[in-house]
Amino acid sequence: MVESGPQGAGAGCRFRGVGEHRAGDAARDHGLAPVLDLTRRPARPPVSPHRVEALSLDAWPTLRQQDYDGWLLRFARGYTRRANSVNPQRRGRLALDDKLAACERAYRAEGLKLVFRIPSIAEEAELDEALAARGYEKADTTGVRLLDLAGFDASAADPALAAPLSDAWLAALARFNAMTVSQQATHRAILGALAEPARFAAVEDAGAIASVAFAVLQDGFVCLNSIATDAAKRRRGHARRAIAALLAWAKQQGAAYAYLPVVKTNHPGLALYNGLGFRTELYRYHYRSRPA
Repeated sequence: MVESGPQGAGAGCRFRGVGEHRAGDAARDHGLAPVLDLTRRPARPPVSPHRVEALSLDAWPTLRQQDYDGWLLRFARGYTRRANSVNPQRRGRLALDDKLAACERAYRAEGLKLVFRIPSIAEEAELDEALAARGYEKADTTGVRLLDLAGFDASAADPALAAPLSDAWLAALARFNAMTVSQQATHRAILGALAEPARFAAVEDAGAIASVAFAVLQDGFVCLNSIATDAAKRRRGHARRAIAALLAWAKQQGAAYAYLPVVKTNHPGLALYNGLGFRTELYRYHYRSRPA
């Protein structure tokens, strides 16, 4: 889903304001009034992982959800675990075994397996161990990576690649991920549920789409999702071009930070995102479910 992050940037710095002097200023300024140095900007406040977690749920919406005693239950016809899992958000008052039984019934009624998505920043920290003790197995630890767009050089990116959703984009993603007709319909419905502006990048190779990605703009943040490349055309820089185009678009729109999830065992993805500057891991999450 930890390298050094922006939280430490500028720590301990003190910026001089108008009318503020240090010893020797009068001699250096020749008696003139001190001048505010506009070339130095105060460090941004630390990015809250809890805020990014909340934004991430909106950036990949579900088709139906309900709050159950501090747990957010999400349902989307079984397409992706992120949209079909229980997300603990705050402590509840009900007994754990009663809640588990109720969730089992709710997901069974939808024809789905009960899956928990457990963020490392969850308030109910003991839940993960309790689920493990009840036979829920851990899978796919994922890091949520952050990029400060102030340091992103968009000069070589082509923001024109960031366009509205198209049938060609959807068809390419379906081909890359071998999606069924039902999965394609659900994916389209999820994208239709987005409440914030989104753009979709498609990079072509020999006249055919070779890589896709999409981005959601969210109050100073941009989330990247659905990054996929034709297996026969990987390691040619196509995904990098798609992502860079979306980042350039987001930066033009005023976004300050970009974030994305990446499974910890996805080594090619980690190398790509590290190269683009996504080196700060805000938090992690993983899934737990009982074996079939």
